[in-house]
Amino acid sequence: AVFETTINYIVEREELTDDFVKENLSSSNGWTTVEEMREGMRTDIQKDFVQEYIEQFLRTKVPVKSIPDSLIKYQEKILLKENEGFSSVEECIEDAHDDLAESATYLLVIQAVAEDAGISVSDEDMTKYSSEHLWSSDISTQVDYYGLPYVKQSVLGQKVLDYIAESA
Repeated sequence: AVFETTINYIVEREELTDDFVKENLSSSNGWTTVEEMREGMRTDIQKDFVQEYIEQFLRTKVPVKSIPDSLIKYQEKILLKENEGFSSVEECIEDAHDDLAESATYLLVIQAVAEDAGISVSDEDMTKYSSEHLWSSDISTQVDYYGLPYVKQSVLGQKVLDYIAESA
């Protein structure tokens, strides 16, 4: 096979300097130097990996006596809203059965830790979560699409993960 390629233009990459960081990343991340940027990125990546580990541990290693049918049904509704490529609802739910049980287990564990630690979700928490994880302080789109209980559960989950990570 022979391929012909046309290069329309070449973009020169700007050098990474303190001035570049201050001009382009100061308002969004608070970084003013290359060193601050590197340390901030390192910290963010480390935090993400720790939280992913904690979440996976809670989903798969914490035993739960039983999962209420209502919680499985709730997970099914979310699944159906997010997946439209199946030939039937039953096929979609059957395909995701193990994931639904894992998600339900995770929600039960999050709820138990939140209750034990006295963690709850305020409007301020929801705005902060939206700013940090959804790139906007306006969470209304998420609430309109998923509903307030789902969004609050997501924020609670993040607060619990933060709590566990900070307590470790």
